[in-house]
Amino acid sequence: MNNFIINILTDKFKYLALTVFLSLIVILSGYLYVTKKTNSFRNERSLDLKVVSEMESRILSDWYKDELSDAGFIAQDTLLYNLITEYPEGDQDIDNSTLSYYLNSLVVSHDLSSIILTSPDSELIYCTDTNLNALDSTLRANIQKAVINNHAISSDLYYNSSNEYICIDFIAPILNDNNTPIAAIVFRVDPRDSLYPLIESWQMPHETSEVLIVKQDDDHVLFLNELRFSEHESLDLRIPLTEKEVPAVQAVLGYEGIWEGKDYRGVDVLAYVQAVPDTSWYMISKIDKNEIYEQLYTQNNYIIVLIILLIVSITIGVAFFYSYRQHNIYRSLWQSQEEFKTTLQSIGDGVITTDKSGVVTYLNPIAEKLTGWRASEATRNELGTVFNIINEDTRAKTENPVARVLKHGLIVGLANHTLLISKDGKEIPIADSAAPIRSRDGEIIGVVLVFRDQTEERNQQKTIEESRRQLQTLMSNLPGMAYRCKNDPDWTMEFVSDGCLELTGYAADELEDNRIISYAETIHPDDRERVDDSVQNGVSTHAHFEMEYRIITKHGRTKWVWERGQCVDLGNDGSAKLEGFITDITQRKYAVDELRSLKDVLELKIKEQTRSLHEKIAELERFHDATVDRELRMKELQDEINRLKGYS
Repeated sequence: MNNFIINILTDKFKYLALTVFLSLIVILSGYLYVTKKTNSFRNERSLDLKVVSEMESRILSDWYKDELSDAGFIAQDTLLYNLITEYPEGDQDIDNSTLSYYLNSLVVSHDLSSIILTSPDSELIYCTDTNLNALDSTLRANIQKAVINNHAISSDLYYNSSNEYICIDFIAPILNDNNTPIAAIVFRVDPRDSLYPLIESWQMPHETSEVLIVKQDDDHVLFLNELRFSEHESLDLRIPLTEKEVPAVQAVLGYEGIWEGKDYRGVDVLAYVQAVPDTSWYMISKIDKNEIYEQLYTQNNYIIVLIILLIVSITIGVAFFYSYRQHNIYRSLWQSQEEFKTTLQSIGDGVITTDKSGVVTYLNPIAEKLTGWRASEATRNELGTVFNIINEDTRAKTENPVARVLKHGLIVGLANHTLLISKDGKEIPIADSAAPIRSRDGEIIGVVLVFRDQTEERNQQKTIEESRRQLQTLMSNLPGMAYRCKNDPDWTMEFVSDGCLELTGYAADELEDNRIISYAETIHPDDRERVDDSVQNGVSTHAHFEMEYRIITKHGRTKWVWERGQCVDLGNDGSAKLEGFITDITQRKYAVDELRSLKDVLELKIKEQTRSLHEKIAELERFHDATVDRELRMKELQDEINRLKGYS
């Protein structure tokens, strides 16, 4: 209760913290929105730069390849070949010649500065530019390269010292039927007339947008086109490769994509850099970063005003909610206490709560009954006084679980065999657990102890243990072995009674799970099939099976056993489980055999005595018959004598 009141008193500070927290969320949200919007603008401009740059690069590459292809194609033109072979070398009257007309028409149709014909060894044959009287060293070197490679090539943009202007040449060898160069044709392009206007036409609709064409020149970047914001001429501005924040330097170094850095003016820019396919050039499309973000400034001002209004609204709302909550806090507290008390009084276990010092603050009716303490008496007492527990076996006082909870902040339980000594001295076996009570900020402010009377459970446990003891005693005294096994080829024993040692010579742990030997291996080989047939017949008919067979003990003795069992259930894997009893009938078996042998001897003696008796009876009968016959004759003789005497 005291802790709860303290929490109520500190609520104002929590609501103040909530106000600050929500304000920070609003500020953070505004910051994230501005950042997201900035990134969105950046991504849009990046996409614009990428699209324009890729389109420009593709167009520039196509222009370059077209010019190179045109030079190669014209070099293979049969008409040009014939005109060259028929051209009167040394003839100066060429203004109206067919060759002059043909080449000048090509200059016009291909938007060229001039066309130059040279010999394979770079000697001037003809030029549409009448002001050109000699070839500079750069052009001569490129002509030799085209003749040696036997295909069209191009020079890079370079300063032509002969005519004193920048140009780019597309050079192709003219071959005879044997693929031997007989001349070379040069398509000379003035970039000011075709390339630079083409690049300038690609500028995006932004005041600071610009497209640059650069190439690597030793350890510098050379700018090839005219610059929009610089007085440098083409091929005049160079920047060392060490200035890696410059997008043009990154392009030459192999980077491709969006790059934020400083351009040749030292201004922060957003640029897209990439290589121009099939050329040694690199293209940079860029916009000043200030122009990209300029339109965001006004929006950011509106967002700042909105954030301020939201913070004011949050402050007013939290203050109103806090005031409303304070009006209802005591009523809610009373209702919570009543609900808490009703809940605890309805629990079937004993409940005791303490403060963080271990002093009792509450007992429910069950706890009062078990401890013998009334709640009004127990409160403000140490828990050890009210909850007096000892070890059932040692009678030593048991450590108070609340102390461990307060020390470690974990749920703990009592050890087994714990007795509660009630106020009136009654000993009650109990089981309990104690858990910390935490405040909103996670601080332990007390402990709740829940315990129950285990008297009935202990009585049931004793009954179970006594039944188990009786069963174990009974099984130990049986003249044989009780078992439970799997219905598999090994008769894998899951349980055997101690009588198995006397019966088989193997201890129980040697037979169980076939650790040393399977029971099937102890059965006499001549009897195994008969035993299996008898068991499987009982399993299939759900009847008891009963049989006599021989086993071979651990010491090699052969014993006769009698077994009776049945299938009791099926295991998780679907296999049958068998339970039964096996006993030694060797002595009985030997006694029966001996009785059977004695019976046979007795029957034989009886037969012999009967035969002898019959013989004696026959002899007596014969003697009787002889005796009777003699007496009869004597009587007849006497009668005859008497008769004779009478006659006399």
